Amino acid sequence: EEDAETLRSWLSDNRVGGFAFDLETERLYTNGDLAGQVIGFTRFEDNKLKGVLGLEAYYNSKLNGEPGYRYARRDNYSNHGTVPFSIPTDQEPVDGSDMYLYLNLEMQEALQDELEQIAGVAGLSSGVSGLVMDVNTGGILAMGQIPTMKSQSPFDLPGGIDPQHWNNDLDEMTDQLSLQVWRNANVSNVFEPGSTMKAITTAIAFEEGVVSEETQFSDDPIDVMTHEISCVYKTGHGIETLREAFINSCNPVFVQVGQRIDMDLFYDYVATFGFRDKTGVDLPAEGNTIFHKQPTILDYANLTFGESVAITPLHMARAYAALVNGGYLVTPMVVKEFVNSDGTVEPLIPAEPVQIV
Repeated sequence: EEDAETLRSWLSDNRVGGFAFDLETERLYTNGDLAGQVIGFTRFEDNKLKGVLGLEAYYNSKLNGEPGYRYARRDNYSNHGTVPFSIPTDQEPVDGSDMYLYLNLEMQEALQDELEQIAGVAGLSSGVSGLVMDVNTGGILAMGQIPTMKSQSPFDLPGGIDPQHWNNDLDEMTDQLSLQVWRNANVSNVFEPGSTMKAITTAIAFEEGVVSEETQFSDDPIDVMTHEISCVYKTGHGIETLREAFINSCNPVFVQVGQRIDMDLFYDYVATFGFRDKTGVDLPAEGNTIFHKQPTILDYANLTFGESVAITPLHMARAYAALVNGGYLVTPMVVKEFVNSDGTVEPLIPAEPVQIV
């Protein structure tokens, strides 16, 4: 506005005509690069804001509202007036709503600090992500990743990326941003879950009553279809309880746990824990999981300790929530409620949690 007033005064003082000043709507983001991929950003297009990523894109019409209009029949005479006795059609404009999130700023800051430390220690500029979710409601309290993104200036050099590895050519930079930065890793990217899957394997075994915490196993290498599966510690741990195998993260033990459960039944549990479908989170571009359609015995053995499959971090978070909330599969949600222009509150009611175990 200050620049506009300066220009307006100059035009007036110098009697320069032919210029008009139009107001443009702008969204301001005041939290730097916190949850940038969750919030997303907007661009000004066709005289209005348009959400491009994240919540801005997912709830674009709710945030921006709808313009008003009037349709009427008009004649072809010089005055181009409305045809007498014709009934015009009016649509009143709808103001956009305010959006309130489950995100907790302090948790978001703590999560981002932790992710930055992990990335620094591991020497990583990407592939580091995390989230915090309320296990009972599915409310997303924090969600972040490295590299970060600023919603206010999404084309800036992302946090966590070495400037030497950044291409400033606009086309190349846009490709880098689309693939490495703007994409919400927690929602869209899949990864091999590894040992985090062992908790799911154990929960299924407990539910079927085939093992207890004190059941003993040998962690000697085990052959499955001529493929040897061994503990990461080549010397092994000998005979140990399931509790100890969990602490030591011994792959052969979890293969044996899986062998006590029918393979088809185990894969049914995989679907029960929500790994076969999208979570339903209110964010765009949610990725789906990758499992074998016709698994072999070796595929199944690898699955028991989290290899040869791919899931999103959000899928695993939801499954873990079910382990500790009494066995309910929740729907992750970022938006808590909208407050409309007339002051009415419109809470977003997530799907009823489904009891799975």
